[in-house]
Amino acid sequence: MDRKLTKILGIILAAGTILFGFFEYFGNFIISAISRIIGKDLAADGTANFIVIPFTCLGVGVLVILSFWLQFRQAGHRIENLQNLARQMGWSFIRSTTLPFLKEFNEYLNDTWSANALTGSSSNVMTGRMNDRNVVVSDQVYSTGSGKSRRTYKQTLIGIELPEAQLPLMCIYPEGFMDKVLDGFMRYDIDFENRPLFSKKYVLYGRNETAIRSFFTDPILSFYEQQPPFTTVSGGKYLVIYGDSLLAPHEIMARLNFMTTLAGLFLKKS
Repeated sequence: MDRKLTKILGIILAAGTILFGFFEYFGNFIISAISRIIGKDLAADGTANFIVIPFTCLGVGVLVILSFWLQFRQAGHRIENLQNLARQMGWSFIRSTTLPFLKEFNEYLNDTWSANALTGSSSNVMTGRMNDRNVVVSDQVYSTGSGKSRRTYKQTLIGIELPEAQLPLMCIYPEGFMDKVLDGFMRYDIDFENRPLFSKKYVLYGRNETAIRSFFTDPILSFYEQQPPFTTVSGGKYLVIYGDSLLAPHEIMARLNFMTTLAGLFLKKS
């Protein structure tokens, strides 16, 4: 019943938003039609404002409250789902904690002005073993900008520990327009002339360009070219990946299997 209520709230919120948008767009037409029917210009004598403004404010207030309530309930369901997944896998679940190696990665790899999943708070953290390796799954939340331009991002981060590896300290992430502009001045993106698709698709940078170039064999480059864009961070025995959204439990398991494949490629080279 609890989850059904959440679905009902979602339907009400969606319907309310559509209805509000409808009246916002066709409000004047509706008032004009009612005025013709009753033979009174509601807009001219202020009656329309007396009716519309209070109901508009009430409607907006209800939608905002409902939106926050729905988000709260959905967050609760997510915690429950992840706790169930951790229980099934025999993993531990911590509502909120600090993952020190992420901060170390960010210190070495990222610009100080750049907020990202590595700098965010870690919540709904699951830790355990899969295929005889330590793994961690975490919801990373971080914000950029301030005031009206402030935006909050939520991403699922997955990490694996490879004790036998010595991975280069590097970051690979999907290339955007601003990366192309900044790279023209700073030249931080490591490109491969013989792999234009990879170089166009991703930004690759790290502490030792020579070591990174020798690490990226054709099989690794080909693997990245064939996958939907995602972010990879590595260094020493740690390998971390994340996308641009939170993952559902079944998506997390699929991503862990994907991570195992990527780790296998990295281990062949490390």
